[in-house]
Amino acid sequence: MILQRAFIVAGFLVFIVPEGSLSQNALEFARPSVQSCNKPSYVSKVHLKQEDYTQSIHYMASVPELTKGFTTHFWLNLHNVNRNATVLSYALGLHQLDTLVLKYVGGGTMPLWELTLNGTVVFRQPVKPLIQGQWHHITTTWATSTDLWTLFQDGDVVAEGKSLQEVNRAVPGGGTVVVGAFQKTLVNGADDQEEAVEGWITYFYLHSQPIGIYEYFQKVWTRRCSSDMAAFNDIIDWVHTPHKLVGGVKEVKASSSCGSF
Repeated sequence: MILQRAFIVAGFLVFIVPEGSLSQNALEFARPSVQSCNKPSYVSKVHLKQEDYTQSIHYMASVPELTKGFTTHFWLNLHNVNRNATVLSYALGLHQLDTLVLKYVGGGTMPLWELTLNGTVVFRQPVKPLIQGQWHHITTTWATSTDLWTLFQDGDVVAEGKSLQEVNRAVPGGGTVVVGAFQKTLVNGADDQEEAVEGWITYFYLHSQPIGIYEYFQKVWTRRCSSDMAAFNDIIDWVHTPHKLVGGVKEVKASSSCGSF
């Protein structure tokens, strides 16, 4: 039996699962350049440098109302682990609350992952620091009906819990999915360079259903380097979903070596 510890941190009820217990093993004023929305014929990785313009990936995807919840998983390799890195930003448009934001808050002695839904912070979970220049696999899942969430990092269940600030309603559909930067929809619609990813991203997926721990190991972790994930990821599929590369993003072929792309 796996023992869990429950405690309250900053208003959140958090359950900590012992590490390894379930493991299998700057504001933009100019219009940036926009590259092709066609996906390459190979499995790619995307490089975001955040120099002259805010760089990000804008997906051409039809996002349904997330009535049951969501799951997102991806590989991330940061050049600078001491800055905030917004991996996923989903919003409806100008003058609307950003409805789904997942970011890594770096720096200091206690880095963390933060998830915000419908303007409410669901969790701010301390984690092992990401290692600069090294690939890490991250998965987050959340269920609408129960407000239950689980965070996985590199095949370990980092924590699971329930927000005391209840969201308990669906994330609305019809918005835009941006990967690699925070959409400043309440200001001017631009992406925020200070909250953007500086590094590499590959195998990014977004699914309209929550998953449990067993499903994570069966459908995500064991297939973390598979390019055949379209059936499970119905919103964003890294290999097949068309996108725009904004701000001079470079997309190149990824290595077939899992975890060393």
